[in-house]
Amino acid sequence: MKKLLALLLPAIILLSACTPGVSDDTVGTRNGAESGDLGLLLEGEIAGEITVSAFESIRYESFLNEAAEKFETLYPGTSINVVTFMAGPEVQTMEQDGQRVAMYFSERNVQDENDYIFRTGNEIMSGQGADIFAMDILPFDRYARSGYLEDLSGYLDADSGFNRDDYMANVLDALRLDGRQYILPIGFSFDVITYNDELVDGNEIFGAGDPMSLEQLLSVGAEYLGRNQSEASDSPVALIYSGRRQLFSNIFQADYGSFVDAAARKADFDSQKFADILNLVQSLETDGLIHEGVFAMAAGRPGGGGGASSSGGSQSGDMVMTPKLPDEIAELMNVQSLFGTRQGNMLLQMLNTEGQMQQHYFSPGTTLGENNSIGTVLANAEGDVEARITQSFAMNANSENKRLAWEFLKFLLSDEMQSANSNMSIPVNKNAMAEKARYEVATGVFGQGLRMGGAYGQGGASGQGVGSRLDENSTDAEDIELTDNQLLVLDQYLELILKYGGMINAWNPIDGRIMDLVYEETEQFFAGEKSAQDTASALQSRVTLYLNE
Repeated sequence: MKKLLALLLPAIILLSACTPGVSDDTVGTRNGAESGDLGLLLEGEIAGEITVSAFESIRYESFLNEAAEKFETLYPGTSINVVTFMAGPEVQTMEQDGQRVAMYFSERNVQDENDYIFRTGNEIMSGQGADIFAMDILPFDRYARSGYLEDLSGYLDADSGFNRDDYMANVLDALRLDGRQYILPIGFSFDVITYNDELVDGNEIFGAGDPMSLEQLLSVGAEYLGRNQSEASDSPVALIYSGRRQLFSNIFQADYGSFVDAAARKADFDSQKFADILNLVQSLETDGLIHEGVFAMAAGRPGGGGGASSSGGSQSGDMVMTPKLPDEIAELMNVQSLFGTRQGNMLLQMLNTEGQMQQHYFSPGTTLGENNSIGTVLANAEGDVEARITQSFAMNANSENKRLAWEFLKFLLSDEMQSANSNMSIPVNKNAMAEKARYEVATGVFGQGLRMGGAYGQGGASGQGVGSRLDENSTDAEDIELTDNQLLVLDQYLELILKYGGMINAWNPIDGRIMDLVYEETEQFFAGEKSAQDTASALQSRVTLYLNE
């Protein structure tokens, strides 16, 4: 098996951050084989060699290498080349709750991202490139609409070895673009609204259990806080546990489609709506209604990467976390907040009080004790529940071995690989979902411990960290007898995943480069250097220019 690792791309490619030559007006090999061709294709021999390309090493390399090794054993005569381009992480170990924990740190390099997108765009436009792409930072919608990604809809329907009933079919459907299935998710999540049950009557706020947008929550919460502020607590009370940048990001991304129409190459930032979001967040901070937590996110792009994964929300991207001084920590710890948000794969931490290793998340929107009651699932501005996609893949429409490429993609969705420890999110495969949940309850290792922290302890360098237990002496979860409480937790967790995950009906493919532009300009607003209107105008010009490059 060939496993290639290119740590850095040549620095000679220093041009545009957009995908050069990939025009929505240019149609490559119009993807998706005809039904008759598919029948012949799926009956063909599983043999030969393919290449799988990913920019990110942390989320993809371990998972893909494990899958490649198992696949090649299952199908002798095949060769899966795994190529990653992000520099490998620095590994540090620490003791936590009597367990040795590995922390992997890496810094974000925007130039490397741009170089990778540039090179991949040139390759795929010329009919070359990898057979399978991890859509971590690539501009998914541009590739798909230009005809460079294979439409997998027919494969899913024609392959008798793929049973949609075994999967969260609504998540697969949410990722369809223009009626076509270009991308397959490995893991998914969603956002839930949490609340402090010592301050909030959950029945009054969330009684109906319907999805609720952030803007709805802020409006209802402000009214609730106004009625109950005097008797709520002797300590200061904030409306929501979120720093201004994170809150702005969440509100903006939930309504991204109102400001960016990638297909039409149009932007609409100079509407009053965008300025209103900025002014709302600013006013909440001025009124002391935002609680950014012990660790605050400094300038940087949350959600990471570009393309498909940051869109829909991979949350493991570039965050810069600024440690606070002791007196600042004491002041912030004294502030309580009514609400917060968490990702679905963190619900198990909230439910399992017997976990051997409770991992702590120091990111905005996540508390260290309060907001431990689950309110409802978070909706976007239109009321839809969006999928948060952690790992996803697409097939090159010009692949010369689509038979092997499809079989490997299907293997990535199998029970075996979906339940693997290297899959760092909720499996889209329902059988694997139950197996992985049991393992996490049995071992106390939840969601493989994705830690957002930007290399905390390394001089404040920006980047990301992933923490996991070093379990060389681990036991298979099936061999561990769960306590009555753990069995209850397992049932509750799976019930919530199926309930809220079953509500997913949308996905938001956000262009990472556009998010970079948004954070660059809004940073000046939050620093008091620009008005909301000037910020909106600047973004209108910059994003319009980018969309038409």
